Amino acid sequence: MDVLFQSFSIYVIPPLLSLVLGMTLAVLSIAKGRLKQENVLFSLLCIWWSLLSPVFICHHVFRGDTELLLDIERFVHLFYVYLPPVTLLFFYKMTGTRSRVILPAAFVISFAVSLTTFTDYYFYGLYHYSWGYIAKGGIAFHVMSLVGSSMVVYLIIFFIRKLRTEKNHLLRLKLKYILLSYIIIGLLTMGNIPAINGIDFYPLGNMMFLPLAFLGYGVLSNRLMEIRSVLHITFMWAVISSLIIIPNALLFIMLYPYLIEQRSGPLFAIAAVWFYVNHLYLLKIQPLIDQLFNKRKYDLHRIEASFIDSISYLKTLDELVVLFLDVMKKSLSFRSVDLAVCPSGEFRVASVSTVDCELEPEIRGWFGRANHLVDRDVVESKEAYDEVRGGLLELFKRFGARYIVPVLYMGEPVALLALPEKQNLRQLKRYEVVFINNIRSAFSIAMENAITFSNLNMLKDNLEEIVVERTSELTQARDILVHDIELARRIQTALLPQGLPSMDRAEIHYKYVPMMGVGGDFIDILTPGREIGDEDGGSAVCFFICDVSGHGVSAALTAAMVKMSLASWETNAAHPARHLAAISDSLKGKTGGNFITAISCHVDLETGRLVFANAGHPPLIIIRADCSAEMVNTMGRLISDHIPGNCEDVGVQLYDQDIVVLYTDGIIEERSGDELFGEERFIGILKSRCHDPVAELCNGVYNALVEFKGNAMLDDDFTVLAMRYRKK
Repeated sequence: MDVLFQSFSIYVIPPLLSLVLGMTLAVLSIAKGRLKQENVLFSLLCIWWSLLSPVFICHHVFRGDTELLLDIERFVHLFYVYLPPVTLLFFYKMTGTRSRVILPAAFVISFAVSLTTFTDYYFYGLYHYSWGYIAKGGIAFHVMSLVGSSMVVYLIIFFIRKLRTEKNHLLRLKLKYILLSYIIIGLLTMGNIPAINGIDFYPLGNMMFLPLAFLGYGVLSNRLMEIRSVLHITFMWAVISSLIIIPNALLFIMLYPYLIEQRSGPLFAIAAVWFYVNHLYLLKIQPLIDQLFNKRKYDLHRIEASFIDSISYLKTLDELVVLFLDVMKKSLSFRSVDLAVCPSGEFRVASVSTVDCELEPEIRGWFGRANHLVDRDVVESKEAYDEVRGGLLELFKRFGARYIVPVLYMGEPVALLALPEKQNLRQLKRYEVVFINNIRSAFSIAMENAITFSNLNMLKDNLEEIVVERTSELTQARDILVHDIELARRIQTALLPQGLPSMDRAEIHYKYVPMMGVGGDFIDILTPGREIGDEDGGSAVCFFICDVSGHGVSAALTAAMVKMSLASWETNAAHPARHLAAISDSLKGKTGGNFITAISCHVDLETGRLVFANAGHPPLIIIRADCSAEMVNTMGRLISDHIPGNCEDVGVQLYDQDIVVLYTDGIIEERSGDELFGEERFIGILKSRCHDPVAELCNGVYNALVEFKGNAMLDDDFTVLAMRYRKK
């Protein structure tokens, strides 16, 4: 600690400030700006301009070690000699200038000089002054100084010529800030010449923080390098706010020898007083600084809050537009504010003078996507606007505007706010742009509300007529729908088995309740009274059940097509898998995206042999004579336009009084709240009614399901078919 403070001098402060400012601008240019070649070069330039600052700091840190200090000087200048060509490269890139001679020559000269930096031709010793050390320049150094001075003169002339011919406001502003900064940097660098030549004069090159601060102000306040982090106001606030550090540091350095000799008691008292003084600064002075540098921003916040509060009481679009334009004109010192209305069916303003603005589809779409303030100078200079630059510049010319702000309704531009140059000719600050966008956004929301309110009033005026008209239309549509559903119901009922067969060895019954009058469930029964085609020539019965996806008329139509596909049932009745394959082939390409699950059964009443095939349907259930239950859970692929079938015949032996139950998934998948009816509950009902006639069994299942739903409407079609087998 003692060594550090002994080496510290007030002369270190200027190069330290220069180093901090140079590094800050370099980091901001890369971290907060666009990673473009221009920004990278600007960052390098800030580093190069402050490159000698750490050398001067080292003169005080390593005081007395002249050999080390000379090596540090030579090492830094190995890179510093490239300052002229790097500066030239940046300026050429910024202005879009090409050079085939001067730039390569500058790099060649710098390279040649760099070969001498570790020799006495460049530095041959050190001068020691009261304020520190400085290297003695040799012939190579003086050659480099001459080249650098020539470069300064050349660039000043170059910039002045560019300023005379450049019309882009943003680029002119950039040239002005950089030119003035460069002139100051050149003069300060030349201020090192006396000390280098043995004259005891503090080197002005250590004051590089002055042009860097000026350059930082220009870059940050006007977004010259597309740095989007902070504004100049924030930059200056930080500088002024941090001034408390300088007197604290100087006071600490001056008092340090005295402080280390004090005992703990007096030292504690001094620290308490020191803390209290800084506390008063933060409590009293810092708020005044904040208010001073942010007064404009505070005023805009107040205007924004007042605007948002005011628009909540306005209902008409005309009132909103008047208030919007008044706030825009008065708050930001615009001479005039124009509103160009794009053709729209709902955006109509009568109370203010507006002009119509027909937008090209490309420009209209771009505004809808961009939805932000557009600066004419930015449009002229930035590559991002290449595709729409012509159309945008035409709009700027038409309205004589510097800025254009789109006003959107339902994602489409309905108006353009045209803003001229500010009366003070300053570019809009970032917080001002934010203010405009916030006011515009609040206005857009209020505009949508106002249009909606207006439409509601219009609707209210004609509500009775509209209600009568709509009611009549709905009634007519309902009557047509009811008639169509009733017709479909009659057709579907006619397709179901009409009258159940009476047989000695089989008792058959089914119950079908569609959810919507018509449904997608379907059953059919083939009895010995019809020609089955039994290979053994014995008595047999066949039954078929299917479930079409969906509900209502569309599902019922598909079920009707299934019925028509059963024409070949007699041929394939003894082979259920072949029967389902025939159905699938006949419906190929006709299901309209629906899928079908089905079971086809063949029962030999002489032997009790049951053969069935399942195409994606819920399992077949057999209730044995002792009321036990068996689920024959074999399943093939469902019937669909896109899925090939692969059903197989499965055989099951029936015994006297066994009951075969077929059903659709509408039973087991019904819910009451979060509770599922489920297979277990369903099988329990079947087992409890195993001795009842099959008609009562089917009705019992339906009644139990209705009770489970609490008399609420079923969520799906209900279908169950039961057959009791009798051996004798």
